Amino acid sequence: MPKSLNFAQAAALPIASLTAFQSLFHAENGGMIPGQKVLINGAAGGVGSFAVQFAKSGGLLVAATCRTDNVAYVRSLGADRVIDYKTEDVCQAVRDWSAEGVDVVLDAVGPATLPQALDMLRPGGRLINILTVTADGDTERDRAEAERRGFRKIVTLIDFERARESMREITNLVDRGLVHVPPIDVLPLWDAARAHQMIDTGHVRGKLVLNVAELPT
Repeated sequence: MPKSLNFAQAAALPIASLTAFQSLFHAENGGMIPGQKVLINGAAGGVGSFAVQFAKSGGLLVAATCRTDNVAYVRSLGADRVIDYKTEDVCQAVRDWSAEGVDVVLDAVGPATLPQALDMLRPGGRLINILTVTADGDTERDRAEAERRGFRKIVTLIDFERARESMREITNLVDRGLVHVPPIDVLPLWDAARAHQMIDTGHVRGKLVLNVAELPT
């Protein structure tokens, strides 16, 4: 547990941060190195908020999508180009920002929200789809289409065998002040149904934490 976090923040850290960190930097996923460019789709959510910060701390150039009322928040995370998907054409905005395309598209929302993902990649680029509760489309068909065009489509989950190693790196970044836990809403356990309803909207900024019990003082 990072020394700089309280219990609620620490509870919100592992799953979202591991997903973002491993998707960007593990060789079998993004395998990104300093100077490369990434588009993060869904940058205001838990995974996306961490992904933007990890990418910047790792020396990457970052474009990030979000809706209008999250633009200032995503910009505060360090994104070099914030794209408001409500008012901008995401594909055109990415190409205006990086004419050759980006090295990696990291989709933390779902393929249906980014139908032109492959059009934003540079030759040899990677599309990383994080499995979500939303429909993930026809994965095999999409993977074949990516390969036909010279790209790689990777569907990823957490590699728990390497989680301890990854968490050590994440904890170091947090305690050095290079990465901050996204905003947290703490709800009592009996309000879990409302928490699920909030998640179902697809527009939660940061993370939700359920408080199981009050710790004795």
